[in-house]
Amino acid sequence: MPGWFPYLAAFLLLAPMVGVIRTRMPVFIQVERVVITLFVIVSVLLMFLTLERLLYSIIVHSNGTEGYGGNALLASAVGIWVVNVISFALLYWLIDRGGPDRRASGNMFAPDILFPEGPAELVRPYTFMDYLFYAYTNSTAFSPCEMFPTTARAKVIMMLQGTISLATIIFVAARAINILK
Repeated sequence: MPGWFPYLAAFLLLAPMVGVIRTRMPVFIQVERVVITLFVIVSVLLMFLTLERLLYSIIVHSNGTEGYGGNALLASAVGIWVVNVISFALLYWLIDRGGPDRRASGNMFAPDILFPEGPAELVRPYTFMDYLFYAYTNSTAFSPCEMFPTTARAKVIMMLQGTISLATIIFVAARAINILK
């Protein structure tokens, strides 16, 4: 990718979010939802491709590096794990109770994620930080800590996230640490 690509991608991701925050216009809300959905799809696909490439290198080559030293493998594992947490946090934020716009309006669907307060007595509005915490705990503990998935789609998404995290930690990070040893 060209050096300017990450800046363009960040701008394209953040511009609709700023528009929603500043104006709350429905067009910005729809654009934000599409942009975030595309970002999640692309980032998860790139995570899979990167993880597949790293696993292939580890399994096929006897030294497990094929040009990747221990530091590069460890950096790749950390990068995959961080993108995993952020991407799935955005996905949870988008799907739970119909999305952020429905949660803000009070016209919510049934919960995909059950928070400790319960679905009926919503004590406070849920923020992105709540979903980031949910994604973080799933990627570190491979299970929900205080929040539980209630729908089949939330459970499948959680299993996918845990699988990516588990493969990253077991194969890539463990091999990197073994090389560095």
